[in-house]
Amino acid sequence: MTFHRLISKLSVRTRIITIAFIPVLGLLANGLAFTSGETEVQSAFGSVGEANALADASRDFKGAVHAMRASTVDFAARPSRELIKSFQDAHALSLNSLATLEALVAASEKSELSLLSHRVQDLLANFNLLISEQQSLGFSESEGIRARMQQAARPSSASSARTCRGCASRTCRNSSSRSCRCGAMR
Repeated sequence: MTFHRLISKLSVRTRIITIAFIPVLGLLANGLAFTSGETEVQSAFGSVGEANALADASRDFKGAVHAMRASTVDFAARPSRELIKSFQDAHALSLNSLATLEALVAASEKSELSLLSHRVQDLLANFNLLISEQQSLGFSESEGIRARMQQAARPSSASSARTCRGCASRTCRNSSSRSCRCGAMR
């Protein structure tokens, strides 16, 4: 049977319904293509969002490690409680960033992040050791070993103190080590 004979056997009503049904099939195919494309676009936007979150967490971790390093160097040069707080804040930020990174990366990469977490904990332990050593040494001249050294260096007996003859003071503000302006030291 040829195509022409097949069509001629159909009634006019069937032919009209068939012709009307063809655009409906086209619209259905177009809708399916649109829906699958939209799903792919949403998936791509989700991937970009995860990549941004990963980049932000990575940047935060890098900044926190840099801040811990700077706090440690500054603390070694000029110990202060503010630098301890700065280190502790940076340490907390680094751990939060690592937790975010662990949530976003694949399972195969999580072992490397756990190694980083252990190294950050080691940094905290080393810094705490530095703090305890600095506390025993003293944060200022009036604390710890430094205070005891200052106290030991001061003359403690009356015989070693010298009195200014001009003003009869042991601590004449006008005096130098050998004499003062108001009179000679005894």
